Amino acid sequence: MRHRKANVKLGRTASHRRMLLRNMVTSLFDGYLVDEEAEKAKESRKAASQGKDEGADKDRRPARRRVNRLVTTVDKAKALKPLVDRLAILAKKGDEPSYRRAMGILTKGSVVNRLFEEVKERKLFAERDSGFLTMGRIGIRKGDAAVMAAVSLITPDYVKVGSEGDRSRRTVDRRRRVEASRKRQQELEAGNVASKEG
Repeated sequence: MRHRKANVKLGRTASHRRMLLRNMVTSLFDGYLVDEEAEKAKESRKAASQGKDEGADKDRRPARRRVNRLVTTVDKAKALKPLVDRLAILAKKGDEPSYRRAMGILTKGSVVNRLFEEVKERKLFAERDSGFLTMGRIGIRKGDAAVMAAVSLITPDYVKVGSEGDRSRRTVDRRRRVEASRKRQQELEAGNVASKEG
């Protein structure tokens, strides 16, 4: 019997599932909590080591920017939500035991440091007590028809997943398909009427 077994298995062993979720939550926070000063220092070191020739400027990639989005399957996104909530609550507490527990969840120490600093300085999750992650379905994956979702942290600079342009484009596509279907239906009905008369 499966009494009080609420976690999803995701077709993996317990250790694989735990590591998968830890890696996902680390990459979500790592993408959002970019350390701009460290990125600038890394760029300047790279430029100094390569010299200031023209070829180095063309090959150089731009500095990382904040990415408040992670694309995954719906089941993995649902399994990720409790872990993100737990980390956000630990960061809001901000004490030493909370820091150590967060170190046990996230796989990069630098992400833990930046998370606790951002929550303290920018009051990152101050307006909420739970529900720090939002999920928006974005379609079906071609290879295996898995339903995909984009998850985002709800932060002060949060923008809803799927812009107005995306939604309006989907609406136009849906209307076009419905109109084409109606037109085909009318043509079939007109063909049936003509065949009955003839």
